[in-house]
Amino acid sequence: MDKDYLRKVNEVEALYFVEPDLKDIYVEGPEEVNLLDFYLDREEINVISIDNVDFSETTGNQIKSNKEKVLYLTKYLNNVLGSDLPHITFIVDRDFDTISDNILSIPYLEYTDFANLEMYFFNNESISKFLKIGLKNFPIETEQIIKTFENILLDLFALRHSRSVINPSYKMLELDKLFKINGAEISYISEELLNKFLSKNNALPKKDLFEAEIKKVHNKHSTYNDIRFFAHGKDFFELFFLLVKKVKNTYSFNIKSFVRAFFASIEINSLKQYNLFQNLDNKYLEST
Repeated sequence: MDKDYLRKVNEVEALYFVEPDLKDIYVEGPEEVNLLDFYLDREEINVISIDNVDFSETTGNQIKSNKEKVLYLTKYLNNVLGSDLPHITFIVDRDFDTISDNILSIPYLEYTDFANLEMYFFNNESISKFLKIGLKNFPIETEQIIKTFENILLDLFALRHSRSVINPSYKMLELDKLFKINGAEISYISEELLNKFLSKNNALPKKDLFEAEIKKVHNKHSTYNDIRFFAHGKDFFELFFLLVKKVKNTYSFNIKSFVRAFFASIEINSLKQYNLFQNLDNKYLEST
């Protein structure tokens, strides 16, 4: 399948009815396409953004998020073609599904091991390598960055989850106002976040509702004991970029070039330790 061609859902169905052995992987967006293309590195494997599927003539046209579109197409093809597509995969982020225990078991469907794609790179090895190669002589150590970011990312994730349950229209805070830099020290006051958010959205009367939802996230975090299930990937990269911008932006990165540089510095083979990539290896690489 031409991954740059916009096909309607019924055209996708017809394609796989005629060519059930195509090796296609559907993902939520272009970042996933770039990473998996680089990881798999096989001409016969197409990694396709769900943006390249036209849902306008199906009930799926009411679906707004790319994740929901991927899930819709997974269910649709499974319903109409059964489980006879041996080389088709659909990949979605876990997002808040860890909180709700809403992990679906559907043929062809894979979830990221953590909350999202970016969390594969939230670790000492990846950040240290980028600090060494991409920034040079950065004055803040990896361990301090991770320790501070863990607290901020967990709080933001809990807030995002609560907002999705109570009122998705509420506006998030600007991340550059959440922490301060004094020399090589990062300061962040967790207790101020919720009040600032509620004040911004004129929602202080709903504080009890938010606190109850936030508690659910913290309880889950205590069970899993791994921040990577409870962090929004774009928050991670934006926080990291803002830190670099405030401290030492040697190469004059903007947010887009910063993210590209970070991904480019990663050792792809390090992904092989994770279930998602092991499953992709077993399905696509070991059979070639």
